[in-house]
Amino acid sequence: MFHTRNSSHNEAEFVLLDQLVEEEHPILKIGNYISASQICRKIIVFSLSCH
Repeated sequence: MFHTRNSSHNEAEFVLLDQLVEEEHPILKIGNYISASQICRKIIVFSLSCH
């Protein structure tokens, strides 16, 4: 996740998923069964079929 803040200085913050989600959260366990690239491919195919 990339986040910028509105201020007189340009600042950026890089946040990892591990920092946002508890260690035992089910979303982290999904990685044992399906990869992020598989999810992205399915989203692309779905979005193309909707147009």
